[in-house]
Amino acid sequence: MTGNCERVLGDPHPRIEACEIEGGADTVPSDASLRKVAEDGTLLASCALWWRATPPYAGRRTGLIGRYRSADARSGEALIAHACAVLVRRECEFVIGPMDGSTWDDYRFVTARGTAPRFFLEPDNDGDWPRQFARCGFVPIARYRSALQADLHYEDPRLGRVGERLAREGVLMRSIDPHRFGEELQRLHALAVAGFRGQPFFMPIGEQAFVRRYAAILPFLRPDFVLVAERSGTPVALFLALPDLAQAERGERVDTAIVKTVVALPQRAYAGVAHLLAARAAAVAREAGFRRAIHALMGVANASAHWSARTGATLRHYALFGRPLECSATGGS
Repeated sequence: MTGNCERVLGDPHPRIEACEIEGGADTVPSDASLRKVAEDGTLLASCALWWRATPPYAGRRTGLIGRYRSADARSGEALIAHACAVLVRRECEFVIGPMDGSTWDDYRFVTARGTAPRFFLEPDNDGDWPRQFARCGFVPIARYRSALQADLHYEDPRLGRVGERLAREGVLMRSIDPHRFGEELQRLHALAVAGFRGQPFFMPIGEQAFVRRYAAILPFLRPDFVLVAERSGTPVALFLALPDLAQAERGERVDTAIVKTVVALPQRAYAGVAHLLAARAAAVAREAGFRRAIHALMGVANASAHWSARTGATLRHYALFGRPLECSATGGS
């Protein structure tokens, strides 16, 4: 990754530097990075920007602000304002943040933390960062929640009929093979792209990038917590959970599973398959001594959130923010 950094804001106490980025290994490399630094070089705030390959929103051309960090509100808000000005010059009509290039990477802020401790791989942020965005004119454009299922014995009597129907259709269910995890991910790529295509802010992802992202969690997985439904050898649904290893870091017994990914092909023939996988995974988890499950980072309007509402209680809220860019943003040139 290469780029040139230069001072782009007239006030040198402190200043903002912009780095134009060329290339990179990520699916959507950042188009620029901004840093607000004090005269002595102390980093006060930073972010990355995307405008070349971004998800559409309400028919508008979007820019993204991601990888956001700020040491204080004044520095952060100055950086956000300048980022908006940069995106205006790039002919963006709407700005979304925080989003690190796409929803395949980190995005959204924790907005209501609650009292539950952070779970494994959960994103985190300073509590004032969402307010910094809000003071710069951003409002929530999508909301998310994590929920705690305290009893893994929940059973839905309708799932028996779902299982019988899917069996007649030739749908088989199995655990993932950790010794062939790379191959498994290659086969699951098409399912993930097709299953998530209808989600807000969707952007396609290449097979290699998909494999890299999910391969990173292999050391933390229990294969019996990762279930695949297949028809004629083609994956039609995936349920992926992993132990909450943050419990071990706190010196606790690991008795909670985190539901990370639930996806199914949208065809009517596979209705209910994801819920059936979830029920079977819960039974496996109970047999392994797990007592609870966290349904992680669900969009409040998603089908999975409606299912979760029947079995789990909300423990955390998150939001993705946005604002139009028709009006001139401040921040200098």
